[in-house]
Amino acid sequence: MIKWAGWIITLCGTAHTLGALTVEKAARHAGTWFSGGLWSEDFADMSPAGSAYWLSLDSFGIPLVLIGLTVLWLDRRGITPPAFIAWTLGAGPSSTP
Repeated sequence: MIKWAGWIITLCGTAHTLGALTVEKAARHAGTWFSGGLWSEDFADMSPAGSAYWLSLDSFGIPLVLIGLTVLWLDRRGITPPAFIAWTLGAGPSSTP
């Protein structure tokens, strides 16, 4: 069960990040991201490049991949992941009103 959970978490994070970069075409704004074009941006008046950045690279996808890989790493060593990992994922920003 732990191995399945780790793979599912990793898959969800990877799918979200790659989907945002490819299907949603967020990667077309990479030039703006890496040239410093977002430094002076205001959150109240977000540009398409800023929205694409928050949807793809600065979303929950990459941390989700890291959590999934950590769960898999723990499982390979015979260590049961601590309960706070599941509780943190369950109480994350998507479940708050």
